[in-house]
Amino acid sequence: MLPPKWDSFPNKNDAMCAWALWAILALVFLCYVVVSTMSYVDGLYLPEDEDVFSAELQLPPVWLQLCDLLPLQAALNYSLLDHLIVQGRLNYVMPNGTEILSHMPFNTSAAAVYKRQNFHCKRFAITSKVPMEAIMPYFIFFVGIQEPFHPKLSEYEGFYSKGLFFGPSLAHDPVNDFASKEENLVKTWVPSTRLPGQRNVVLNAVPSRAMWIDSMGGRQGAPCDDTFFFADVSMVADAITQPEDARRYTNVSINSRPTLRLVVPVAHQEVITWSFKNDILADTLAWLGKLASATVIFKLLTAVFPSARQKRYHLLMHLPCLGLGTEEEDEPLLKREGDP
Repeated sequence: MLPPKWDSFPNKNDAMCAWALWAILALVFLCYVVVSTMSYVDGLYLPEDEDVFSAELQLPPVWLQLCDLLPLQAALNYSLLDHLIVQGRLNYVMPNGTEILSHMPFNTSAAAVYKRQNFHCKRFAITSKVPMEAIMPYFIFFVGIQEPFHPKLSEYEGFYSKGLFFGPSLAHDPVNDFASKEENLVKTWVPSTRLPGQRNVVLNAVPSRAMWIDSMGGRQGAPCDDTFFFADVSMVADAITQPEDARRYTNVSINSRPTLRLVVPVAHQEVITWSFKNDILADTLAWLGKLASATVIFKLLTAVFPSARQKRYHLLMHLPCLGLGTEEEDEPLLKREGDP
């Protein structure tokens, strides 16, 4: 693979032509190696195999995300997150018919604020573990806004407040990139306490999980941590109702009771798992194979150039106008034995 020797050619123009051709071949070889290597490195961070399957798994805590828009918050200098009222409840039935009901209050002022795209958010979790054999668990969140709220967020003469976005979540990390893209936020107006009862909203979502593996037993190419998440989030809103849950707040100040009832039903604990595999072993072998084949081809192409220890060569064609080739001797200086 060494360049041709100048002294292998009696004509320096021939040597220059041969060396230029070798340099072009070497440049093509080098470009191919660089492009192949860059493609190989990029492939290490792009899982190419995707598998989807269902599995019965213990679900992590179910969270409720409550968000308001950053531009709106900045324009009004007012955040609904500072005026939230949130409570939680878990309801499920055991196979023997026993109904389990647990309540969970939340300290809204102590909840951390995090940024999600164009939103500022807080979230609250129902941490009670649901037994695997439980039937139809319901995660219920009661949400209200301390009144009076900002007049520019008021609709229908103060009967509703706008500007609040919400969505269920299974992700442990609130800013996990994959979960943030999959767990959509929805919005609905929050009734004020001037309306009796509560507004019921059902949030339908599919419990899911994303995980990344590679062929060497690691997580090469994973864009973020493995995570649970809710997929296909959708909302079904009902009219204002007067359930017992609303009447039990009669002894509490009317301005401090929740007015929105968010229900997240989980029909079963069968989780849709998305497995992304990065076969780095196959990628490495393919890259090495490309380098080996390119080296062999380059070696075959450079075989047309003579080595320094061989006798001197010249081009087969004599082109005086281009200064290439050498003129053959008309008659050898020494005759071979037996020549006339």
